[in-house]
Amino acid sequence: MPGSADRGERIVPRGRGEVVLDASALLAWLARERGADVVGEVLPRAVISAVNLSEVLYRGQSLGRKVATLPARLGHLGLRVEPFTAEDALIATDIFARDRRRVLSLADRCCLATATRLGLPAFTDDRAWSTLDLGVRVVTFR
Repeated sequence: MPGSADRGERIVPRGRGEVVLDASALLAWLARERGADVVGEVLPRAVISAVNLSEVLYRGQSLGRKVATLPARLGHLGLRVEPFTAEDALIATDIFARDRRRVLSLADRCCLATATRLGLPAFTDDRAWSTLDLGVRVVTFR
C-alpha cells in the first residue's frame, strides 16, 4: 500500500512532525511549568490537533489572556496545526469504545486519534494514557 512501511506503520512525510501534542503539553510550555523544557525541545517538530489548540486557547482566554495571535506565534516556532478530519472522528469513536474505564476526555481522544492517523506518538502529561491499549505510542513529558 502506498505510504506504508513494511511493518504496516504509516510513513510520515518530512516536515509533518515527530509528535502530536496534547493540550497539556502546550499549556505546560506556555505556563513554564515542570516539563516545559522537554516540550520546548519538540515544539519546532510537533503538530497539534485543531481541537487541542482550541482547548489551549479557551484556557488562556478564561485566564484573561489575549489569545488571538497565539496560533500564528506558535506557527513561527514551528508548531503545525493539524485539522481534525472525519477519519479522526471515526478513530476517536473507536478509542472511546475501547476506553472502558472512561479515562479519556473528548479532547484526549481527539489528540490520540490525530496521532493514530499520522502514525506519530502522542505527547502528554497524562500517564493514564499509557495504561490503555489504544494502538498508539504515548510519551509523557513529566
